Amino acid sequence: GQELDGQAVHVKTRSMRPPVSARFTWVEDQVVVDLDEPLEGIAPGQACVFYDAETTSRTLGGGWITKAR
Repeated sequence: GQELDGQAVHVKTRSMRPPVSARFTWVEDQVVVDLDEPLEGIAPGQACVFYDAETTSRTLGGGWITKAR
């Protein structure tokens, strides 16, 4: 939720990929996830799962990717 705004997180966009570092930001009623390093193969319709930056064993939430750049 809103308490994650601006927080460093780890994200996964595919089940077999390791989590990558990112920053989570609310923009109006949507979340923007900015990856620290570029990642290929991200596309609308995929899931994006957010994990605690310090321990990736704690899931914080997730959603569906609507746009990738």
